Amino acid sequence: ITIETCVNCNSGTYENGDNICNNCPAGKWQANEKSTECNGNTECPTGKFGIEAATSNMGCTSCPNGKYSNGSGQNICKICKPGMWSTTDSINCQGEICSAGTGGIQGATSSQDAICTECVAGKYSYNATCIYCSFGQWQDNIGSTECKVFNKKT
Repeated sequence: ITIETCVNCNSGTYENGDNICNNCPAGKWQANEKSTECNGNTECPTGKFGIEAATSNMGCTSCPNGKYSNGSGQNICKICKPGMWSTTDSINCQGEICSAGTGGIQGATSSQDAICTECVAGKYSYNATCIYCSFGQWQDNIGSTECKVFNKKT
Protein backbone atom coordinates (compact mmCIF):
# COMPACT_ATOMS: atom_id res chain seq x y z
CA ILE A 1 0.00 0.00 0.00
CA THR A 2 1.36 3.41 -0.97
CA ILE A 3 0.23 6.46 0.90
CA GLU A 4 0.74 9.75 -0.86
CA THR A 5 0.67 13.00 1.02
CA CYS A 6 -0.53 16.17 -0.57
CA VAL A 7 1.21 19.43 0.15
CA ASN A 8 -0.97 22.49 0.59
CA CYS A 9 1.22 25.28 -0.71
CA ASN A 10 0.49 28.88 0.22
CA SER A 11 -0.25 31.60 -2.28
CA GLY A 12 2.94 32.83 -3.96
CA THR A 13 4.18 29.24 -4.17
CA TYR A 14 3.47 26.09 -6.20
CA GLU A 15 4.02 22.34 -5.94
CA ASN A 16 5.42 20.66 -9.06
CA GLY A 17 4.98 17.00 -8.16
CA ASP A 18 7.80 16.66 -5.62
CA ASN A 19 5.68 17.48 -2.55
CA ILE A 20 7.76 20.59 -1.93
CA CYS A 21 6.41 24.13 -2.07
CA ASN A 22 8.54 26.27 -4.38
CA ASN A 23 8.45 30.06 -4.52
CA CYS A 24 7.15 31.54 -7.74
CA PRO A 25 10.18 33.07 -9.47
CA ALA A 26 10.50 36.85 -9.80
CA GLY A 27 8.08 38.03 -12.49
CA LYS A 28 5.54 35.26 -11.90
CA TRP A 29 2.85 35.02 -9.23
CA GLN A 30 0.17 32.79 -7.70
CA ALA A 31 -2.81 34.21 -5.81
CA ASN A 32 -4.29 30.82 -4.89
CA GLU A 33 -3.23 28.14 -2.44
CA LYS A 34 -2.63 24.49 -3.42
CA SER A 35 -1.42 25.41 -6.94
CA THR A 36 0.81 23.40 -9.25
CA GLU A 37 2.09 26.33 -11.31
CA CYS A 38 2.59 30.08 -11.22
CA ASN A 39 0.84 32.64 -13.41
CA GLY A 40 2.69 34.89 -15.84
CA ASN A 41 4.37 34.23 -19.14
CA THR A 42 8.02 34.73 -18.24
CA GLU A 43 10.38 35.33 -15.39
CA CYS A 44 11.92 38.78 -15.13
CA PRO A 45 14.49 39.17 -17.94
CA THR A 46 18.12 40.18 -17.44
CA GLY A 47 18.50 43.83 -16.47
CA LYS A 48 15.30 43.70 -14.39
CA PHE A 49 14.17 42.28 -11.05
CA GLY A 50 10.91 41.34 -9.39
CA ILE A 51 9.40 40.01 -6.21
CA GLU A 52 9.85 36.30 -5.54
CA ALA A 53 6.78 34.43 -4.21
CA ALA A 54 4.41 37.22 -5.31
CA THR A 55 0.70 36.73 -4.72
CA SER A 56 -0.34 39.15 -7.48
CA ASN A 57 1.11 40.45 -10.74
CA MET A 58 3.80 42.79 -9.44
CA GLY A 59 5.65 42.88 -12.77
CA CYS A 60 9.33 43.47 -13.21
CA THR A 61 11.28 46.62 -12.45
CA SER A 62 14.39 47.93 -14.21
CA CYS A 63 17.63 47.74 -12.27
CA PRO A 64 18.57 51.34 -11.44
CA ASN A 65 21.82 53.04 -12.40
CA GLY A 66 24.76 51.57 -10.50
CA LYS A 67 23.19 48.09 -10.31
CA TYR A 68 22.71 45.17 -12.69
CA SER A 69 21.00 41.80 -13.13
CA ASN A 70 22.80 39.22 -15.24
CA GLY A 71 20.23 36.43 -15.01
CA SER A 72 16.52 35.96 -15.53
CA GLY A 73 14.13 35.53 -12.60
CA GLN A 74 16.21 37.67 -10.23
CA ASN A 75 14.64 39.17 -7.11
CA ILE A 76 17.45 41.71 -6.52
CA CYS A 77 19.88 43.74 -8.57
CA LYS A 78 23.57 43.43 -7.76
CA ILE A 79 25.59 46.57 -7.03
CA CYS A 80 28.55 47.54 -9.22
CA LYS A 81 31.93 47.20 -7.49
CA PRO A 82 34.20 50.20 -6.96
CA GLY A 83 35.71 51.36 -10.25
CA MET A 84 32.73 50.11 -12.26
CA TRP A 85 29.39 51.67 -13.25
CA SER A 86 26.12 50.86 -15.00
CA THR A 87 23.01 52.51 -16.39
CA THR A 88 19.34 51.46 -16.18
CA ASP A 89 18.45 47.89 -17.31
CA SER A 90 22.11 46.78 -17.26
CA ILE A 91 23.09 43.13 -17.40
CA ASN A 92 26.65 43.91 -16.24
CA CYS A 93 28.89 46.76 -15.12
CA GLN A 94 31.43 48.61 -17.23
CA GLY A 95 34.95 49.62 -16.25
CA GLU A 96 37.51 47.82 -14.11
CA ILE A 97 37.50 47.05 -10.39
CA CYS A 98 39.85 49.32 -8.44
CA SER A 99 43.34 47.83 -8.13
CA ALA A 100 45.20 47.04 -4.91
CA GLY A 101 46.02 50.14 -2.88
CA THR A 102 43.12 52.10 -4.36
CA GLY A 103 39.43 52.42 -3.67
CA GLY A 104 36.24 53.94 -4.97
CA ILE A 105 32.49 54.02 -4.44
CA GLN A 106 30.14 51.11 -5.00
CA GLY A 107 27.18 51.58 -7.32
CA ALA A 108 28.66 54.31 -9.52
CA THR A 109 26.24 55.55 -12.17
CA SER A 110 28.76 56.91 -14.69
CA SER A 111 32.43 56.69 -15.62
CA GLN A 112 32.93 60.07 -13.89
CA ASP A 113 31.72 58.53 -10.60
CA ALA A 114 33.71 55.30 -10.98
CA ILE A 115 37.09 56.83 -10.19
CA CYS A 116 39.64 54.89 -8.18
CA THR A 117 41.94 56.90 -5.91
CA GLU A 118 44.92 55.86 -3.83
CA CYS A 119 44.12 55.16 -0.22
CA VAL A 120 45.42 57.99 1.97
CA ALA A 121 47.64 57.55 5.04
CA GLY A 122 45.63 55.96 7.86
CA LYS A 123 43.67 53.75 5.42
CA TYR A 124 44.29 50.59 3.40
CA SER A 125 42.46 48.98 0.50
CA TYR A 126 40.23 45.97 1.00
CA ASN A 127 37.86 44.72 -1.74
CA ALA A 128 38.52 47.89 -3.78
CA THR A 129 37.47 50.16 -0.88
CA CYS A 130 39.71 52.32 1.33
CA ILE A 131 39.13 51.48 4.99
CA TYR A 132 40.50 53.11 8.16
CA CYS A 133 43.07 51.09 10.06
CA SER A 134 41.70 49.39 13.18
CA PHE A 135 42.51 50.51 16.72
CA GLY A 136 46.12 49.63 17.50
CA GLN A 137 47.14 49.81 13.84
CA TRP A 138 48.45 52.59 11.61
CA GLN A 139 49.56 53.36 8.09
CA ASP A 140 51.75 56.30 7.12
CA ASN A 141 51.98 55.48 3.40
CA ILE A 142 49.47 56.12 0.63
CA GLY A 143 48.23 53.30 -1.60
CA SER A 144 48.62 50.58 1.04
CA THR A 145 46.92 47.19 1.17
CA GLU A 146 47.41 46.61 4.88
CA CYS A 147 48.01 48.45 8.14
CA LYS A 148 50.99 48.23 10.43
CA VAL A 149 50.63 47.03 14.01
CA PHE A 150 51.97 49.11 16.91
CA ASN A 151 54.77 47.28 18.72
CA LYS A 152 54.62 47.23 22.49
CA LYS A 153 57.83 48.31 24.22
CA THR A 154 58.98 46.10 27.05
